Amino acid sequence: CRVSIGGEVVTELGPGSVVGEIGLVTSAPASCATVSAAGSVRCFSVPVRSVVQLLEEQPEMKRPLERIFTSSLAAKVRSMNERVQRRNYRAVLEVACSVDGHAGISGAVEESRRRHGISYELHEELMDELSQCVHMPFRRPYAASVEP
Repeated sequence: CRVSIGGEVVTELGPGSVVGEIGLVTSAPASCATVSAAGSVRCFSVPVRSVVQLLEEQPEMKRPLERIFTSSLAAKVRSMNERVQRRNYRAVLEVACSVDGHAGISGAVEESRRRHGISYELHEELMDELSQCVHMPFRRPYAASVEP
């Protein structure tokens, strides 16, 4: 399943994922997130009122549910950070591949890759995806190197 906001995918969900927990953790109104699945999905839906009622009747459930929900939110934040990091580094390569003949560009790409923790594998994957990188700049130093 993919979660998108405003048409942009912000995270992907797998088995056991939780959706809608932010409203319970923060008492915020429902978000504008859209969850869509590419195939069949089994889900368990619990109305917010029912969860609130459960917590009123069984306050000892608050901590276990908070742990589940905060763990779910933390996983989503990590996923979103990885997506942003990938998108930002991709933008660096889009520009760098267009001006790779200029002095210092190769070093700047390597510095950006290291500073942002981009693996060699992701670097190569993005290079393959970008049409402006068809002439394969920035390949030789990376392909022969070993991940630090």
